Amino acid sequence: MENNNLPKSISNADTVNILARIDKLRKIHALNVANRFNLSLTEVKIMGFIRCNELRHGLSDILECHNMGETSVTRSISRLEERSYIRRRSQ
Repeated sequence: MENNNLPKSISNADTVNILARIDKLRKIHALNVANRFNLSLTEVKIMGFIRCNELRHGLSDILECHNMGETSVTRSISRLEERSYIRRRSQ
């Protein structure tokens, strides 16, 4: 048990496998949250940008980060506002 040292580097294949598992776990978690709170996956992704019931990033940041359509995001934001997950934006 003297050789308990971690490897000094991780191979590219191991890195790819780790990142793939992380992505898979993120998707499973998002789906579970969507099912639990009766939300769409787009709404769950938007909820990641919410702090204290306020959208902390602009629409362009959300579109860029998640590669979603603008119409889909604006509709989802409106639905979240209607359900009081987000405070209404000032008109």
